Amino acid sequence: MLALTALTVVSCAKDLGAPEIVERAGLTISLTVPQSVEREMRNPRTYAGTEPGYGQESVINSLYIVFYSRSKEALGARADWKEVATKTLEKEDLPSFTGTTGGNPTSTFTVEGIPVTPSALDGGTELRAVIYANYNQNPDAITAESDLWKGSTLNPLFFTGTGVFGKVNDTWTANVNLTRQVAKLRIKAGIHPDAVPSTLEIDPRSISVTVEKMASASPTTDDGNNPDHKDYDPGDTFAGMEQTIVRSTTSGTPLRMEENWASGMKIDSLYMHPHDASTDKEKATVVKISMKVSDPVSAESKTLTLEYPLGKLNAETGQMDYTIKRNTIYTLDVQVQSIESGGSLNANLEIHDWDDAVIDIDAPWGEAVTSHSALYVLPGEGSTVMTVAAGGGTEPFSVTLMKPDRSGTLDASLASLYRDGSFAAGNTFLLEPSSKAEVQFTATEQFAGAWLKIVKTKGGQPAGLARYIPVGKAEFSAANGSATYAGGDFASQIVCRAAMPDGTTEPLEWTAETVDAGGASAPVPDWLTIQTSTGNLSGSVAAQENSHRMQTEAAVVNYDLSTRDGLMNTANCYLVHAPGTYSLPLVYGNAIKDGATNAAAYTSTASGTNILNPFFNHSGTITNPYISDNGITLTDAKLLWQDVNGMIEESSVQLSGNRLAFRVTDKIDYGNAVLAVFAGNTIAWSWHIWATDYDPYAADATKTVQNRTSPNTQFDFMTQSLGWCPEKEYAAREARVKVTQSETGATRIITVQQDYALISANSTCYQWGRKDPFPGSNGNVNKPTYGPNAWSSITGAPRQISTTSIQMYIKNPSAFCIISGMDGQYYNLWSANSNVTSINTNQVVKTVYDPSPAGFCLPPSGAFTGFTTTGNVTSTVTDFNVSGAWDNGWHFYCNTDGTGETIYFPASRPRYYTMGTPFAVGNYYCWSAGSGSDNGTGSSMYCNQTRVDTQANAFHRSYGFSVRPVKEQ
Repeated sequence: MLALTALTVVSCAKDLGAPEIVERAGLTISLTVPQSVEREMRNPRTYAGTEPGYGQESVINSLYIVFYSRSKEALGARADWKEVATKTLEKEDLPSFTGTTGGNPTSTFTVEGIPVTPSALDGGTELRAVIYANYNQNPDAITAESDLWKGSTLNPLFFTGTGVFGKVNDTWTANVNLTRQVAKLRIKAGIHPDAVPSTLEIDPRSISVTVEKMASASPTTDDGNNPDHKDYDPGDTFAGMEQTIVRSTTSGTPLRMEENWASGMKIDSLYMHPHDASTDKEKATVVKISMKVSDPVSAESKTLTLEYPLGKLNAETGQMDYTIKRNTIYTLDVQVQSIESGGSLNANLEIHDWDDAVIDIDAPWGEAVTSHSALYVLPGEGSTVMTVAAGGGTEPFSVTLMKPDRSGTLDASLASLYRDGSFAAGNTFLLEPSSKAEVQFTATEQFAGAWLKIVKTKGGQPAGLARYIPVGKAEFSAANGSATYAGGDFASQIVCRAAMPDGTTEPLEWTAETVDAGGASAPVPDWLTIQTSTGNLSGSVAAQENSHRMQTEAAVVNYDLSTRDGLMNTANCYLVHAPGTYSLPLVYGNAIKDGATNAAAYTSTASGTNILNPFFNHSGTITNPYISDNGITLTDAKLLWQDVNGMIEESSVQLSGNRLAFRVTDKIDYGNAVLAVFAGNTIAWSWHIWATDYDPYAADATKTVQNRTSPNTQFDFMTQSLGWCPEKEYAAREARVKVTQSETGATRIITVQQDYALISANSTCYQWGRKDPFPGSNGNVNKPTYGPNAWSSITGAPRQISTTSIQMYIKNPSAFCIISGMDGQYYNLWSANSNVTSINTNQVVKTVYDPSPAGFCLPPSGAFTGFTTTGNVTSTVTDFNVSGAWDNGWHFYCNTDGTGETIYFPASRPRYYTMGTPFAVGNYYCWSAGSGSDNGTGSSMYCNQTRVDTQANAFHRSYGFSVRPVKEQ
């Protein structure tokens, strides 16, 4: 059966109901040919015979497609069928497998530009497609001069089927299953193996075949719209008539036989319309055969005749049924039994469905049948196991493995033929009458295909029609799949195909199942999903659970992140500790403090060319805390990136009045995210969401650290760097999938591996003067991130910008600036009133560009001077004001005299100023609010195992350093 799939109406307009649109658009159909029919249509090698002439019905010269339709309300009314379109495809328009014998197979092709009227596209309309396939005809097939195809200018096999139109996304589709609407009659005649005498021969010039009472080409019921092309229904019946087809060696077109003209004859392709004769023998289609048979020894000869009505005994009723059914093959095997006492012809009729892939092994006498029509061998592993069965008689069949060009027996050094598990010497064996054998092969890598020849013998010599079964060289491989601890999709390419002896390549079927370590079948793990498709085994792997997962609090509902203490305090960073729904006001940074406008966050009391006043937003300057009160219309809100997959539900991020709302899922873990609001397609502002169980507002969450610089000699530091995530560990796990090549039984084990991961502690990084975080890193690679602006898990940055514009920084919060000095001008980006570049502990006036959460700000540049005994840079370890040895960081004393509590500054992984790549593993850098001594630099603290620099006053602003906030004063 053919499947006509995805019958699609294509249109450039939305209103497919408009007649002028539909008529211009037309139909586009995609025709899919199942493998069993595809092989029959393109591959005559499975037919008996060595000449390409046999089975040439399998080469399509043209297709003629007729479409009929009727509304769903008239399903019972045959007269309602209306012809709506036709389309002809010539050979050059067809796929390669329909063009020439042995062409490269194609399973699908598309037919475009089929004109159709609007009436065909009513909702629920049924569609019938009748496809006439005009084949090359071999000399034994029916020809156009006959009247078999009355009413048609073609002489085709044809197919028809019905489907129902439906409309999906403004596209009209229908699935139409196509079935052959004719039956095939195959006639073969020869000498019976037990004929008396055994020396009988048929005179090939004497054979005549007549088929009487074949059905008319017209069904008995029809809508009458087009007498040339009928809407053949599966329920149609055809009128019997005295339609006669004659094929004779004397008619001018001799019958062609295989190898031995005296052994018999074969007609492979006579076609019949369905004919409902039921039990009425008078209406049966009758085959009449006449031939002259002689004995060269006695010189006696006789003309023998046979009349055979085509029918089958109904086992239930005990009566003969003479109905000719569509999509059925009738094989009439005629044998000469004797010429003594007037002589006799015996006949046996086989009837089977045209689509049957496996022929019945219970063979009639005089014939050898096989369980497969093609064979495959995988070098070094296995092959198809085929059963071949011989009919009765006295003479055996020869079974031989032949070279690809059929010129002789294949050398056993390339491939070996086995019978019932034992090597067949010389790659050949004799199959005795009424016996069966299991045939299989082994092959080396040098094997390039072969043919298995099966032929009846007589006196040790071939004496009948040879059958050639292709033996292809199979190929089979399967790639492992893998995924990171974060999960994701995987794909394993499966190569499962065979190179056939005629130069074509055939896909082979394979199956897949999950197995345990011992290879036994096992259920699919709950963390793995698997899909199979042509050439691919794919699926998805769930994220592995962190063994040190963050302990969360109870879920919250509509929690306002800016009012944790009652009064509104806004910031560029908000902390979340639990799943639930959250919102934050659409306010620039810390522009609202204690419930009131904080103009000091975006204006300055200082003056000079190095002072920014007022501060910029994305399109101008800030005049009001609320974004919308600055003449800006916000249109959208989105997640830009997050470093815990699925922690923030991407679709939940949205504008809600004058707020940004979002939902944190149960996948919450230590991590970070950036959310943004848009004015059109431009980012207007963005916020950092830090998921952590650290609460900087708790009593023990900060430590008072003394310094050696006036006027302010102590600051309350957060005990964690901004965006800090502790170490995470993810166990490895794997699943095993066994893939089996169906034809050969060969197997491959695919391992789907989810890798072990240890994500070292990390924190977000910042460029001096910018408010937005960049992802931390795991050693020298980026920490995995997710979302539309995610960073790749390699050493570089996904997007970089090269600009001095602060407004461009606002509009591109995920882009790393690679100009070393950044803006190169302003001193006060993180401290509104700062106009100096020297190390100091002046009060920091927090700005709208400060990345710290509410109540915290960047420390002044002198806040770190207590970390050495001198207050200056030193490489003398005894001058480090630390407790204990290097611990992948230093535990600095909070007091300058080396007593009391300590505060830990772990080594981090900064980002290099020209690329944004991680570097200097084993070092710690953190920014201060102070500008550096040179334009385009910032002031920081830097330390490693051998050095502490409390006054690192000239680092390029484009470095990505950590931030350790202090409480605002």
